[in-house]
Amino acid sequence: MVLRVLQRSLPSGQMQARSRIILFVLLVGGSYLLGQWLSHQASVELPVIHVTVGACNPAETGCRLAYNGHQLTVRFSGEPSALVPFTVNALNEFPGVNRISIDFVMPGMDMEINQLVLKQSSDRQWTVEGLLPVCSLGGDDWLARFNIYQPDRILQADLRFQTSRR
Repeated sequence: MVLRVLQRSLPSGQMQARSRIILFVLLVGGSYLLGQWLSHQASVELPVIHVTVGACNPAETGCRLAYNGHQLTVRFSGEPSALVPFTVNALNEFPGVNRISIDFVMPGMDMEINQLVLKQSSDRQWTVEGLLPVCSLGGDDWLARFNIYQPDRILQADLRFQTSRR
């Protein structure tokens, strides 16, 4: 309707210029609104469900992170030690998992960000190579916080372990 009024009152060249300006303003405004909506969607935090893990040794027997009839079985390739590479293998039985990460934390210490993101190597198998930093105070108590990302939630499990002293 706006364009019809402009067509009647303006010569053809001015009409094309005004139409382009209106189209440009509509595109910019629409892009802005779409960007706002998308950023809101990305900022919606998923609920975190804490999963308990029984006593286990990830280097010897592996550990089961179980919730709601499904599980993630985690095993380290060897006993972790500072500055010695090791592999984390996870066998996933949770449906719809799109990401698995591990945050390595030393309780009571600031060891910077030590996050590993596992790569999916087959339908159920996820793996990553890890390397723990040296604690300058000689600490060896670690917590591996597993984050299992599903479309509607994040399952989080804390696995405590000690590094070997070499």
